[in-house]
Amino acid sequence: MSRTPKSPQLFGNIRPSAPGAARGSNKKNPPPVPLPAPIPAPGGLHLDLAQLIDAKEIAAITAANKIVFHMVGDTGGVRDGAAQQTLVAEAMEKDFTSNVADNPAFFFHLGDVIYYNFDDDSTLPTQFLKPYQFLQEPIIAIPGNHDSSTPSLASPGNLAEFMRLFCTAAAKPIAPDFDRTTMIQPYIYFTLEAPFVKIIALYSNNGEGPGVLDPNGDQHQLDFLTAEFKRAAGSRPADPRPVIVAVHHPLFSISNDHGSSPDMLTKVDAVMDATGFVPDAFLSGHVHGFEFFVRNYKGREIPYVICGTGGYNDDAHVNQKPRMPAPMGNGFTLVQFFDFQYGYMRMTVDGGSITGEFLGVPTGSQSAGYVEVLETFRVNLTAHTVGNH
Repeated sequence: MSRTPKSPQLFGNIRPSAPGAARGSNKKNPPPVPLPAPIPAPGGLHLDLAQLIDAKEIAAITAANKIVFHMVGDTGGVRDGAAQQTLVAEAMEKDFTSNVADNPAFFFHLGDVIYYNFDDDSTLPTQFLKPYQFLQEPIIAIPGNHDSSTPSLASPGNLAEFMRLFCTAAAKPIAPDFDRTTMIQPYIYFTLEAPFVKIIALYSNNGEGPGVLDPNGDQHQLDFLTAEFKRAAGSRPADPRPVIVAVHHPLFSISNDHGSSPDMLTKVDAVMDATGFVPDAFLSGHVHGFEFFVRNYKGREIPYVICGTGGYNDDAHVNQKPRMPAPMGNGFTLVQFFDFQYGYMRMTVDGGSITGEFLGVPTGSQSAGYVEVLETFRVNLTAHTVGNH
């Protein structure tokens, strides 16, 4: 059973019941991309889930005392005709059942929605509309480094096409035959407000790595992050919802070609120190694998999770294959990683915990029906500890 969109939005076609039936209706760093003008003031960059799904759906989530949602990045299936991306999407579809309380409320995309040519009309159907045509939930996204227009040595490209798909003032149809409308995100960085959880979404720019929050010294996004951390800190304890930070480039990684973003980590740490606010989890993509770290930061345990396994894959990802748990310095401990494993995260947040599950889907010699929970963690929001579920 799918999520009911708030009119006039659409989230996906109805999967036909009969085979063959028609769709049911319903590399090296270029210059950094400047933040799209006009750059909004830090306050007010909020997207409420109630703007996207029907009030009865919000009521069902509230009554269940939990919210479930999907997270994964790096989905564009350019290496294999989108076959792997479609397998991930179909596995995500299977999370929808007759039990409304367990159904995902939205899919939060961790960036790299489309590879290599976001401004090419042929890539939108093959890498976005077709794979998710039967996934009936809103798709919210942050831009990854490949989600700008095609760059050159002289031009960094721009985010105009991404914004036309995800940042429109009102929902509008995208293409004939596909029952999905544009998303109404306020900007390329924003905060998603939902029952039981807040997600602060950041844009880490267009380079292969490291990520950048302040392109060419532009402080607007860091000002936004500071304002959001202050707002979250000031709302507690009346608003106890956990805060997840989502950013495409990982702050910390063992990847051998994409790697960490140490300057970005330093600047986010500085904002935490200045505001006195520590988020409850960090989620990223960019690395085409799964990496799960637990960081001990000022007496709190924080999960830093990389899940860039939504459809794209390339060469080996890690410098080494350490025995786990493996201390990595700066408070980070590597708990788990998977190379060459497609899959996605299923997140559940209730009044006292965040539970993350990494579900693997078929690759290589695995059977076509294979879907398995490969890693699970649970954040205790009272004790601020991370353990196995």
